[in-house]
Amino acid sequence: MINMTDEQINLLKQFVNMCKANPALLHQPQFAFYREYIESLGAKIPPKDDSGMNTDSSKRQSNQSFDECQEDDGEDQLPPPELDNSGVIEDKTFGEEYAMGDADKEINDEDMEQAQKHRQAAQMAFSEGFILFMKSLAEFTKAIEFNPGLAILHAKRASTLLKMSKLSAAIKDCDKAIEINPDSAAAYKFRGRAHRLLGNWVEAHRDLALSCKLDYDDEANEWLREVEPNASFFKFKFILTYDLGKAKKLHDYQRAKERIIDEKENRARQERVRRAQEENKRAAEENKREGENIDLDDDVPPGLFDSFKNNPELSKIMEEIKKDPSKIGKYLNDPNILNLIGMMGGGKGGGGPPDMFNMPKSGNNSDSTSFNPEPPRKAPEPDLD
Repeated sequence: MINMTDEQINLLKQFVNMCKANPALLHQPQFAFYREYIESLGAKIPPKDDSGMNTDSSKRQSNQSFDECQEDDGEDQLPPPELDNSGVIEDKTFGEEYAMGDADKEINDEDMEQAQKHRQAAQMAFSEGFILFMKSLAEFTKAIEFNPGLAILHAKRASTLLKMSKLSAAIKDCDKAIEINPDSAAAYKFRGRAHRLLGNWVEAHRDLALSCKLDYDDEANEWLREVEPNASFFKFKFILTYDLGKAKKLHDYQRAKERIIDEKENRARQERVRRAQEENKRAAEENKREGENIDLDDDVPPGLFDSFKNNPELSKIMEEIKKDPSKIGKYLNDPNILNLIGMMGGGKGGGGPPDMFNMPKSGNNSDSTSFNPEPPRKAPEPDLD
């Protein structure tokens, strides 16, 4: 029996795996002995393939053909739809230019009054119908010249231009209104209608949907439902013809971006709430301390706070006297009050009520309810007789 080392066994295993992966190796002359041995066991060796070198190129051609077939099949499965082009009209804008006003003009009260006056005249003419559309257009133009920075004037003039089938001019006015006020629902509404009349279904759907989102309007919503069937086809076709891998990446990126923004806003909101709560707590604690503590001078006599701490009633009395010093008189018979006044007076270096009661230190006040300290003793006067 032949003893084989582990290294030899591993080499044999590697060779067998190579043959499994590429049976053409068995047809090489140096491995003829192994091929003959396998055949002697009744095994069937795959025939030699002379075109093996062209396998990769054939595979690429096959894959390319398969992809082309898939593309052809996809086109066969998506025949051009029957779009409803009813209502699409010819643009009757023939190079006309309508005044947009001076963007740098400084508007005064008189300009605003004149603009409002011409706006009312334009709306009145608009309500009269087709005969007065030209007058309405002229009045809106005058209003814009007086107040060019008012977005609604451009949007309203666009509505008149729509009635006159001047669709490109209407879109231009709406563009100006949106430039002035990006949240102008009327401008998106009339621009969307102009795109619909031109057969620009996707643009019409985008503008009308945004108009309803900014400020819902029944007429705008009706126009939106009108363009949805045609707009949906173009959106579906875009999805099918677009690189789905890129589309998914863009979608995932946008979702991740929105999620980061939401998380950032949530953290900022939580931080604002936390700071507000801390500020409220701090203010409440300060108010509590101010209510409990009595403002005293820095040189507080020893034992004063113990007197307040051991006698809550005394604290209330002192707070009452602090608010109204004239009430000190009714507590002069209270030994605790007298003792406290003595302590505070001693801490200041002399008798008399403390400054915190806003009381004078000398007894010049004749009010009987005020605190009058005992006058100092006078030396005996000499007898002049």
